[in-house]
Amino acid sequence: MTWGTSHYSDLTNPFADYPVTSLKPYAKDISSLNSVDSIISAFLKDNPREYISEGCNNHFAIIPSSYSKETDYFQSFSCQPDFDGDINFMNELILAIKNGTMNLEPDENSGWYDYQTYALETLLLPERGEENNNLLLTKEYKEKLIESFKSILIQNRETHVKQLEIGSSDKTGIDTTVEFDIYPKLPAEPFSTFYLRNARAYRFLSTALSAVGGEGFLDEVKVYYEDGLSETSLNKGLTYMTKLLYGLSIVTANSIGAELTYLDDEFSEFSKNDCISTADGWLKEWNSDNDIMADPRVAVPIQYDGLRELLTYWGVIGVRVIRAKTEFHEDFQPEIVSVKGNEEYVECKFRDFVQHDYYLLIERTAEFTTALDKPILNREIFREICDKGSTEAEILEEIEKY
Repeated sequence: MTWGTSHYSDLTNPFADYPVTSLKPYAKDISSLNSVDSIISAFLKDNPREYISEGCNNHFAIIPSSYSKETDYFQSFSCQPDFDGDINFMNELILAIKNGTMNLEPDENSGWYDYQTYALETLLLPERGEENNNLLLTKEYKEKLIESFKSILIQNRETHVKQLEIGSSDKTGIDTTVEFDIYPKLPAEPFSTFYLRNARAYRFLSTALSAVGGEGFLDEVKVYYEDGLSETSLNKGLTYMTKLLYGLSIVTANSIGAELTYLDDEFSEFSKNDCISTADGWLKEWNSDNDIMADPRVAVPIQYDGLRELLTYWGVIGVRVIRAKTEFHEDFQPEIVSVKGNEEYVECKFRDFVQHDYYLLIERTAEFTTALDKPILNREIFREICDKGSTEAEILEEIEKY
């Protein structure tokens, strides 16, 4: 089935945009295209736009969208130079209908959407319904009608969403100054050397295992997690961890303006950019990492006391959240080299260096003893004990009872 333009106007509403083909008669020859603005001006002079508020740019489209009374109303103020966007559009619409600023009654050009919207009027203004004299509505029920108005309007508009115009301010020229503050932006805790040394440790491990297992060994063995084997080869797993830690060393050093010293052959297997990309990817999804999601609660024996018949343990008993405050030292603040905004619409202005708080996950540890005649605290036993308490004191009390 082929639809003409009149079908869209009937099913939704008249076009809010001009089809670009309407400019064709005003383009006399190829040279006239050197001044498109003059072509548009000549067209608009002969074809004043009926469905648009003053202050908004005119639109031309290959597939024109349709006008709606609410969009036209929104553009009547959103296209003004002093509009800051800080409004609730639905509340503004309801107020305009109630105080008579907007008339929902369809006219001779209206399409189906205008008629649908007009039908909603009496939900906001029940007194305009012919049945009004037969009803006595409570305040609570009128509030329910307002919610019904919102819901139905949204659903009606969604039905026409491909055809209806979306409002925009379309303002040009710098009319907004955005002031901004600068704070320390840390992608991770800024201990670059820690990450670098761990990267070298994984690199050493890979070399050592290859030497012991022989060629192909790392590709044959799978990475083992607490819940079992994965499909990832040990070679792939070790390579990933090495790249991740190198990447974290680089991005954290960059974040604080530090320079690390790398060995000559440090990036012989993979580039710095590859490492940075791996770190960036991990930082975006760190909370789904198997190692992060694993239960950290474990206990390890560290001292045997035969005289008192006690065994001393170190244990991780849980995780807590702490707030870390960061700020630039007053004697070592960054230098503002340049400030750039959207030159057409927004001017950016630096205001101040400010403090910023980060929330960190930190594992809670404890040292404790058990009797020598008690079974060794493996993961299963230790976690069962920890589960009996909800605070550090309660957990340590349960361990003491063991």
